[in-house]
Amino acid sequence: MRHLKKILLAGLIIPVISLTSCQTSESTGYTLYDSKEVDDATYYIYQSNEDSSYIAKLEEYDGDDSEFVIPDTITYDSTDVSVIEIMFNAFTAQNTLETITLGANIKTIGYSAFMSCKSLNTVYLNEGLTTIDGYAFAKSSITTITIPESVTDIEPANFLDCTNLESVILLSKDISIGKESFSNNTSFKYLYFYGTKEEYETLNINDSNNTYLTSDTIYYYSETKPIESGNYWYYNQGNVEIWN
Repeated sequence: MRHLKKILLAGLIIPVISLTSCQTSESTGYTLYDSKEVDDATYYIYQSNEDSSYIAKLEEYDGDDSEFVIPDTITYDSTDVSVIEIMFNAFTAQNTLETITLGANIKTIGYSAFMSCKSLNTVYLNEGLTTIDGYAFAKSSITTITIPESVTDIEPANFLDCTNLESVILLSKDISIGKESFSNNTSFKYLYFYGTKEEYETLNINDSNNTYLTSDTIYYYSETKPIESGNYWYYNQGNVEIWN
């Protein structure tokens, strides 16, 4: 019943969702083979059509922990299998979850994967992640998030209605940010971009995000104190500092 409940919830908020994003097609070279439960999470196991190797995707989490770490690998058939994806609605409306840490092998966060996780305030994304599908963190309680350099695609409405979101550290210089990815972020103050103003202006950012991504909220990276006026930031022992 929980699967049905989650799909109906998503359907009320997201008019069109392609369920094919949840399944590996033959064109990708893998076929759904089995499933396995590990630590309150269900993983789908896919087998390569070429060499019989496996990959895993986290299909559903059904625990009640406040913190959860997605493993780099799970053991299947006496083999360490890389967990490469968090699937559609995998954590939707898990209201006890406060902190999530992604494993090192995650490439994709699926549609609405963490949508409506009302207690979720801390997210650790992995370098190697490339795609964050639409509505992934919508209506969650995250306050800050770091987007790794490897991310190339943030699809629409990712942070929609994240009213506690105050800051984003954007390390990627080659990224597309979809429609209303930043929408109704009423607490938003800072976007820390790890690059220059000129590099930022080359990014593919949908204009619907302009309400919150403005000249007042965007800060550009500079290792040394700039001579010119403007908004600049730097790392001080791993922490963000603003040049005054």
